[in-house]
Amino acid sequence: MFERKCPKCGRVIKYSSKKCLDRSIKKKRLCSICAGKARYVDGKHPYNYKGEKPPFERSCPKCGKILKHFTSASLKAIAKKGRTCRSCANKGENNPMYGRTGEKCPRYGTIGEKHPLFGVPVPEDRKKKISKHHKGIKLSEEHKQSLSRAAIKRIKESPGQFAPNYNLKSIPILQQVARDLGLNIQHAENGGEFYIKGLGYWVDGYDKEKNVVIEYYEKAHNRFREKDEKRKQEIMNFLKCEFIEIWEDGRGKIQSSN
Repeated sequence: MFERKCPKCGRVIKYSSKKCLDRSIKKKRLCSICAGKARYVDGKHPYNYKGEKPPFERSCPKCGKILKHFTSASLKAIAKKGRTCRSCANKGENNPMYGRTGEKCPRYGTIGEKHPLFGVPVPEDRKKKISKHHKGIKLSEEHKQSLSRAAIKRIKESPGQFAPNYNLKSIPILQQVARDLGLNIQHAENGGEFYIKGLGYWVDGYDKEKNVVIEYYEKAHNRFREKDEKRKQEIMNFLKCEFIEIWEDGRGKIQSSN
């Protein structure tokens, strides 16, 4: 391996043979960065690496936007082809998917501004039909078998109850909260979750003597705030109990029916 320093910036240039080294010295060649031929240095473009701006500019032939180029070669090649900026290249008829009404796109079907339903809002009755259709989707046999295998695995690995389903990670948290508050709660791994027959609800933790309910909410429950609040009020009104909320993100709330 042969080396020499760039006569302009002093950066080390490496050569695989003595012949290449002698030729570069004779022609006083610069490094790829100073010559403007290098694409990236240390993960950055050479001009950005040196703190310089792209030296070559031209205007988009369609909208007049200033386009910058790092080398004269790229400027000439792109200008020769008459290329526009990215915004103009994907608008209207320049978009490859524009007006494809006679043929079907493999993913989206017939699309484009010439589609007869382009821009037409979906009626409410149509939305209801779509929703009803999705609720009645039939699962394939392969999908059913996959769900069955997952359920069997969960039942085998679960140290407590397997119906209703429960969060394994919530048990240590429920136990810790119960210890801190001096409660003796019934939960999924200690007698099974308490079932409220009058309401048809299962609760994560329940102390029958002190009449305290503890519920653990995962992050997904942020989407069901109203539903969970309604359920909580029903439980509190029915049991006349104290209700403790524990959230996965660390929040906590104690509320009494009184």
